[in-house]
Amino acid sequence: MNRTRTLSLLVLLTIACSAGISEGAPIHADRRIQLPNQALGAVEIPYITFRVHRVGNIGFNISNTGYFGNRKDGCTGLNVPSLEFPLHSGIEYNFAGGLWIGAVIGKDTLVSLAITGGSGVGGEFFPRSLEEGGDIVERTTRPVLRQQANSMCDDVFFSADAVSEQDFVAVFSDTLGRAFTVGGGANEASRPLGIEVTQKSYSWSTEYARDFVLMDYTLKNVGNDTLKELYMGIFMDQDVFGPGGTFSDDITGFTHSVPSPMGGGFLDTLNLAWIADNDGDPGRDGFSIRSPTGVTGIRVIKAPGDVKFSFNWWISNSSAAADWGPNKADHTIPYLGNLGTPGTDKAHYAIMSNGEFDYPQWEAALDHTADGWLPPLSNSALAANLADGFDTRYVLSFGPFELLPDSSLPLVFALVAGEDFHVNPRNFSQFFDASNPSAWLENLNLDDFALNAIWAGWVYDSPGLDTDGDGYRGKYRIIDGDTAYYTGDGIPDYQGPPPPPPPTELKHTAVEGLIKIRWNGHISETTKDPFSFLPDFEGYRVYMSRTLKVEDFAMVTSRDNINFVRKKYRAANGRWKVYDPPFTLDSLKILYDHLSDSLHGHLFHPDSFKVDLRDKALVEIELNEVDPSRLDTNYYTFIRFDSNNKVNDTLVAYQVDSLHHDVIGIIRKVYPYNSPNDSLLRDMNGMVVLDSLGMPLEWPYYEYEYVINGLQLAEPVFLSVTAFDFGNPAAGLSSLESSPVANATEIWPINSAAVVKRDRPKPGVYPNPYRLADDYNAQGWENPRGLEPDPERSRKVTFTNVPDTCTISIWSLDGDLVRKLDHAELPGHTAATVVEWNLISRNTQAVKSGIYIYTIESRFGTDIGKLVIIK
Repeated sequence: MNRTRTLSLLVLLTIACSAGISEGAPIHADRRIQLPNQALGAVEIPYITFRVHRVGNIGFNISNTGYFGNRKDGCTGLNVPSLEFPLHSGIEYNFAGGLWIGAVIGKDTLVSLAITGGSGVGGEFFPRSLEEGGDIVERTTRPVLRQQANSMCDDVFFSADAVSEQDFVAVFSDTLGRAFTVGGGANEASRPLGIEVTQKSYSWSTEYARDFVLMDYTLKNVGNDTLKELYMGIFMDQDVFGPGGTFSDDITGFTHSVPSPMGGGFLDTLNLAWIADNDGDPGRDGFSIRSPTGVTGIRVIKAPGDVKFSFNWWISNSSAAADWGPNKADHTIPYLGNLGTPGTDKAHYAIMSNGEFDYPQWEAALDHTADGWLPPLSNSALAANLADGFDTRYVLSFGPFELLPDSSLPLVFALVAGEDFHVNPRNFSQFFDASNPSAWLENLNLDDFALNAIWAGWVYDSPGLDTDGDGYRGKYRIIDGDTAYYTGDGIPDYQGPPPPPPPTELKHTAVEGLIKIRWNGHISETTKDPFSFLPDFEGYRVYMSRTLKVEDFAMVTSRDNINFVRKKYRAANGRWKVYDPPFTLDSLKILYDHLSDSLHGHLFHPDSFKVDLRDKALVEIELNEVDPSRLDTNYYTFIRFDSNNKVNDTLVAYQVDSLHHDVIGIIRKVYPYNSPNDSLLRDMNGMVVLDSLGMPLEWPYYEYEYVINGLQLAEPVFLSVTAFDFGNPAAGLSSLESSPVANATEIWPINSAAVVKRDRPKPGVYPNPYRLADDYNAQGWENPRGLEPDPERSRKVTFTNVPDTCTISIWSLDGDLVRKLDHAELPGHTAATVVEWNLISRNTQAVKSGIYIYTIESRFGTDIGKLVIIK
């Protein structure tokens, strides 16, 4: 189960070096590549680069060569996740993956690979040069003029052609006349198929779509030959491990169908290939934030015609005996090792086209010869070792297709992740038995993974939506007397019911222990839902976190409209059902002010109505209270939607103006007396008012403010504001909310550099004293992401109110210099007046308990203080 990754890394590095490839830059200039249909000597240098999907809950690295996996971000040049889930967790689910495309031309069987079956980079697909448009295009649907992705990158513009919140579009082909060989023992030269690939990948931050990335491919035959018996494969070497964990204990499997989330006893066909850690890497006290308890995999969403699927897995290993995978008894595949790693075009094609669904890895030690498979490994110990988790690869393939010259083939698949695959930390240690793995299997949970895979299909093609207007809305089932669509009309929609767009920018100010944030909600509150064609904005929520992980954001307050859901009693089946969107208080007064409730004796009077609705959820008629003799009467119950937490903004504005201090802990309108139609804020003389940045303050009616205090000076926080809607209660769709990471802003609750320069507050250090017994690490003050395994390297004290340029020196009482920290923060940066020290001396040793003297030298003079460390 445990081994090093020598073979894969060696192959990967060898081929990458031989190809002269550098991430985020063209192939080395001396690697000249002849393009087809060009005059002799005309050359073009492909521009190879990578981009990372990370607007949702997945960090997924893609390229413009058909490869996805471990590479630097072509935008920033930084090391980035290969497939991180959840985002910012440090937990990886992929080493390398990529496209396989194979077909028959005449009597020849040819395969073009982005990566070989042994995880070596095949390198048979290339983009054009940078000048010829070879870069990856990024675009977004977010309703902003532009979104600065990174200071080293071009601006990402809103585009009417965008499909998701983060689109990446790349075009590459295998027709560049590349002459060096593909990795593998056969050492065969690459002959192109004549395939041009347009790759479009999409990701979203909405709750129902944040755990998958949709990959939309168009394969075009740019050659002169018909490509017969064409198959496409998605190869994945998905190493699964958390910080400090190992990748050599992974389990792979295939799931054909799952119970429909709509109920009714129906099954939904998914054809899901997946991989996970064998036990989730529990610690002594169970699972932790470092534990890879999730699962990721591939689902084919759209492939034209009568498609045949294949799922094959194997182990690639330098030991021939361990290089193994399931094979039918009549197989003729030439392998590199024993029965595992394919080594030639013929082997890769045979795997893609065999139509086999390999039995799951945990059954590797079981005998399947009765079903036509070769017997398991004769070495029973090795067979059991492969069954209980190893460094595994798989390919999900589909076909056959016929592709005529100058014709195209659309294919769509989803990269899907799911939480809580492992729910019992002791499941593997207590129940796994290679000779009978059923007890272990019963304790695994695919529910979240399967639901996300279903949603991937629904986002691609919305169920019940007649996109092309021909009257067909998709396939449906009758469940409890209702029509339930489970597919769309076959025309891609690439949309789901979205939440309102979140505020695009958070402005903030801070003093010691207090942060004030502002945002404008004009876009959030006026954007129409593309399904209902109505503004469905419900409210805002403010979140706070010490990390950027989605699950670490905690809601600190909310504000929503005052409205109510009306349920109607259905006598036919004895159930309450919602048929309408939520009603506002004013609309209910109009509808019911003239009525009385005979059961409760309440009049629907505006005054009493308001009190009863807010405090008691008026007229909550329970099922057992209904008079059976009056079933032909309309019975309703009204339920408060969300919290109905909305303040009187005009009163709050009066308090602020009268008392001249901030109102803490509530979301309030800053300019409640303005009209919703006022596009600019103007003073009493009609002059346009400018904000703190010197820009006109637009749509003042939608300007909001929230103030939070009592914060620790020693730690920054991430604050964000989400927007949520009221969903579609009649369709059973709950309220949808934007992601808290969409506009998360790191803010230190400290004086700004301007305040320090102007007022010269006394610098301080926190915590002081520093007590090891207080376990700041466990409290999340230190190492909040859990990425530093050595606790001595993650300790921290923070100097505050320091000038933006200064030198901090820490001394022992004997006058010995312990550490010097030079601080030169960029002006205006949120952390310009803080400096952190990890309690490591200039000799790279952890400091001991004691009293230390610190000096802060700057252009303003020298400040002196004491720091106590108690270990």
